[in-house]
Amino acid sequence: MEWKPHFFTLQVEVKKINETNNTSNSTGGIKEISFETLYASAFSVVAGLTFIFTGIIGAFYQPVARVLGYGLNSEMILLLVLIIAADTLAALPMARLRYLEKATRFTVISLTNIGLTIVLNLFFVVYLEWGIISVLAANLIASVIKLIFAIWGAIPDARLIQDHTLKTIVKPMMEYGSLIMVAGLFGAINETFDRNLLPRIWGTEPKSFEGKEFTGLQMNGIYSAMYKIGMIISLITQAFRYAAEPFFFQQSTQKDAPETYAKVFHFFTTFCLVAFLFVGSLVTEIISFNFFGLSPKTLIPAKYWIGVEVVPLILLANVCLGMYVNLSVWFKITGQLRYGLYSSALGALLTLIINFAAIPTYGYYACAWATLICYATMSLVCYYWGQQKYPIPYKWGRLVFYGIIIFIFYKLNMFLFNKGLSGINISLLKILLCSVGAGIIFLFEKHRPLKFKSSTEISGVEKN
Repeated sequence: MEWKPHFFTLQVEVKKINETNNTSNSTGGIKEISFETLYASAFSVVAGLTFIFTGIIGAFYQPVARVLGYGLNSEMILLLVLIIAADTLAALPMARLRYLEKATRFTVISLTNIGLTIVLNLFFVVYLEWGIISVLAANLIASVIKLIFAIWGAIPDARLIQDHTLKTIVKPMMEYGSLIMVAGLFGAINETFDRNLLPRIWGTEPKSFEGKEFTGLQMNGIYSAMYKIGMIISLITQAFRYAAEPFFFQQSTQKDAPETYAKVFHFFTTFCLVAFLFVGSLVTEIISFNFFGLSPKTLIPAKYWIGVEVVPLILLANVCLGMYVNLSVWFKITGQLRYGLYSSALGALLTLIINFAAIPTYGYYACAWATLICYATMSLVCYYWGQQKYPIPYKWGRLVFYGIIIFIFYKLNMFLFNKGLSGINISLLKILLCSVGAGIIFLFEKHRPLKFKSSTEISGVEKN
């Protein structure tokens, strides 16, 4: 949920600005603003602010590093600022690709960035055995290459940038973007702050937890390792978000848009529940995977396996986050972003309260529960507000039914795990049980397709 110039920011502002200008055209006002004009103007503003920020921090990176406690490695701050600058400059060209529905190029650039980051890290850290600063260097190289690929053929036309255009565009975009930025700050708390608080609150002295002694850093290492497994569903959500936002806005003018949004939510949530079943049931096999015996190391080192029980909580939390991404469509297409700010702020407040209160006793379990409660609450309040402002006919009864099926088959697999059974045959049995559960849901969907009331009935409720 970090801030960046999202696709929908551009599309909503094109629509809003042109509606205003069309009104003024009748009295000789400004001509309609094209997307390319908006893109060029927005890029000039973003680029200007980026260069100012980078210049200021770059000039004083050593004092900043000392304040943050990295005085001995001040170059890390400089590299970090350059990475942020490159990613910021690439954000609008990448958003432009989504707007123009150039999915193939967008995907290739994104996957190249990820692959290059991994390869360079392996080369610098594993092969050359350089220090931690090489990780930032690898990320900077990957980000710069991403920027080059993104802006290739998309360099803004400076001739489209005019004073009156900037004045018309900048104010509404800054107002729109400021809400996203603040919500993004709260979102960062929800996503990452627990791993910052855990070692600080637990402390540096070893304390007893589940029969063993752990320091705060050790607790954090265990939780971070298990969190990576839970992020599998988060990756599904991120991929969905890239494709969904353009689709949501394209559908917003259609009469049956609420029905379409309900279908998308239904199928996405169902897919995430099935993903939870497979990943949650096979988590022991995943963390102990050693590439079929080809590697002496497992995917997650054995010393972190003690925290495996938090993985289902993190998976469920990310299912709730995916639901929230879908449920939040109403305030995006209606431009009521303040509700996104409210829900993110509520989530951040819950995250802080639960972590501060429960970490001293429950350690990383508190972090996992805080994440789940945070995203579940955000989803609930977003749904409640949305049904008042933009009613969407979600099929909750069927999703609850699917949730019960998933729970039953998950518990069956956990029964096998708790019996201490292991080996390839048990793993295959788990996969079979997961497939049966998924198969039941698939057959139900096939033979009992979703049915909605007429579009007139759905959209007949006044949208405030």
